[in-house]
Amino acid sequence: MADDRPAPDSVVLAGEADCIRFFHDSIKPLHGRRVGLEYEMVLIDKLTSLAVPFFGHRSLSTLLGELVPRGWQPVLEGGLIVGLRREAASVSLEPGGQLEFSGSPHNDVAPLLSELVHFLGELWPVCERLAIAIVCTGYRPFGSARSVATVPRRRYRELMPLLTEQARMATGQKMTASMQVSLDYTSELHAGHLLQLGLKCQPLIVAMFGNSPLSQGRPTRWNSYRMQTWSGFGSQRAGIPPVMLESGFPQHAFAHYTRWALEKPLLLIQRAGDLKVVPDCRFAQFLKHGWSGYRATVNDWSMHLGTLFPEARLKRVVELRSADTCTPPMAAALAVIWKGLAYSDESRQEALDLLKGFGSVNLPEIYMTASRLGLSNRGPGSLRDLSLKLLDIVDRGLSRRSGSNTEKDLLAPVVDAVKAGRSPANALVDAFRREGSLAALKASHLDAARMQWLG
Repeated sequence: MADDRPAPDSVVLAGEADCIRFFHDSIKPLHGRRVGLEYEMVLIDKLTSLAVPFFGHRSLSTLLGELVPRGWQPVLEGGLIVGLRREAASVSLEPGGQLEFSGSPHNDVAPLLSELVHFLGELWPVCERLAIAIVCTGYRPFGSARSVATVPRRRYRELMPLLTEQARMATGQKMTASMQVSLDYTSELHAGHLLQLGLKCQPLIVAMFGNSPLSQGRPTRWNSYRMQTWSGFGSQRAGIPPVMLESGFPQHAFAHYTRWALEKPLLLIQRAGDLKVVPDCRFAQFLKHGWSGYRATVNDWSMHLGTLFPEARLKRVVELRSADTCTPPMAAALAVIWKGLAYSDESRQEALDLLKGFGSVNLPEIYMTASRLGLSNRGPGSLRDLSLKLLDIVDRGLSRRSGSNTEKDLLAPVVDAVKAGRSPANALVDAFRREGSLAALKASHLDAARMQWLG
């Protein structure tokens, strides 16, 4: 969201209290609550089925350059176009060349969808001319991580060697694509409840929006292979922090989250535009003693928070991260779900009550069950059953807010999927088996999806 912005690197942090104050300063008023959506896409060279290179005629750099005349301002790094900006919206490249669209935050979800569809309408003809396929799935379906070159950004050049020590983390950065919803928090207690609810709801989100069943051109037997990949990104920086599930967490969420984050290794700092790798140093050490003559700043803290990957993340907004990339109508449904839960006190509590049996002991196993099986299990207490109940709670939450009828309509794709017990991954595997070849799969699935999105 637009308010999730770095601060000047000259503002020095005096201690832990300043780190906590960072979150207090980000509290929004009740009347100003908005919803943000970040939407990642995998791009594939239609001629090779592999990742689109950054350089060359049919390349990521050409693609970005051809969007500039459509009103986008280029983001340059070392003379290369590495992103685009237009008012509060942005387009950026992830380490493996995934294209991320981040729209303007809005009070309602319908404008989020309109903005995304408008961007796809700009992107599609350029991709068609360059023989690039837009793949809205959670995991690159063809090729291996070794076949994907790292986008030449300074941040990625510095980060990827650090991440290769955790092989699955590097794979996740280069091969996966997700949809992320950002929410404002109106108090420390609200932020704490959102984080707890985010962690507990995410297995249901994984089940409902699982859309990454293919890897290296074949089915993986996972509903969300993306989530399976990220599960290997050790608990030190990601996953499900147990402290966030403790009963007393919401009342002092900023302090608890700060202390959790302070104990994580610092990766990079930025000074005068230059990135510097900081080896073997927890942020708490950097805050207390400094490093190589540098003192910790607000910008260092903001950057550090962005290198932590719990399934519900606290920054200037709360970020909810567990959904595979699906078609834009499903992205809108995801945003509606989180809005309906986040901005209704009654619905938020109903959802927490529904999932009160999810705790630090069993939640990792539930995540893996959702990643593998999706909505296929039926019966009381199954992920499908809980998802239906959660959607009912969302529906009631929307009814308590004005303008909810349109948003209820936007829920329809996921409601239909859950009632049928079929996530998007099921349809993707069916298409793969029916078409019998990768080329046919690409042509039929992606072209049909394009008609659905843009009409």
